[in-house]
Amino acid sequence: MNVNRMKKRILLLLLVIPALIKAQDVMTETRQELTSPDGAYRFTFYQRAVGEDNAQMYYTLTYKNRPVIEESKLGVLIENQLFESALGIPNDTCHFWCENLKLTETEHQKTDEIWKPVYGERAEVRDCYNEMTLKFKKEKEKVIGMVVMISVRTTL
Repeated sequence: MNVNRMKKRILLLLLVIPALIKAQDVMTETRQELTSPDGAYRFTFYQRAVGEDNAQMYYTLTYKNRPVIEESKLGVLIENQLFESALGIPNDTCHFWCENLKLTETEHQKTDEIWKPVYGERAEVRDCYNEMTLKFKKEKEKVIGMVVMISVRTTL
């Protein structure tokens, strides 16, 4: 009887694993990359589908193609019920506020300028970076959203 029970557990496990893997699929349409002006740093953002109607934000950071920050969740913990009630918006039932945010717009900007400090060791300071702005909206609400700005500076 133990053998039959073990076979049933293995069969159940084999059926559940593909469902769990599918539940964590990367949403390729959300994948965005940003590199430093010298190409040494690369920041990657993406969302993973968690279940049918849920998405979670993730990011990675590499330096010269070596991982500095491996896949990590990007999240904001907000107790938002009072704010939503004040706006007359139904309360969000997500465990994390960042769940179910849809990426609606991405902007990229490059900056390379020199400025002169009032006091310091150098007469001029070079400010060189690439910036990415990610704009999100809650799927069910058109009013609520979030903006994430990432800057990657040069190592020169």
